[in-house]
Amino acid sequence: MHMIRTLLSLTLVLFLAACVYRQDIPQGNYLDDEDIEAVEVGMTQSQVRFLLGTPMLKTPFHGDRWLYHYYLDSRREHRSHRRDLTVFFDENGVVREIRDSADS
Repeated sequence: MHMIRTLLSLTLVLFLAACVYRQDIPQGNYLDDEDIEAVEVGMTQSQVRFLLGTPMLKTPFHGDRWLYHYYLDSRREHRSHRRDLTVFFDENGVVREIRDSADS
């Protein structure tokens, strides 16, 4: 009888340990593909900010570029996702280049 109880308890503990919820951890600026596609060469900085929000990084050394970084750490089924979007501006504050490096 004691052996059966121990075995059932062990089975229950193993079953419950397998059912642990693992929460996704998003970091950075989440950007929809539609929003990224809406950004075009020739737009102003305020138009880009309206579409994409405040950039994650604007450095004083490179004032002509805005970096939007997004990383999703998913502990389920190796579904991590990273995306880096860099918007380059000319001396008048107008978009001159857009670089998107998405690895899905």
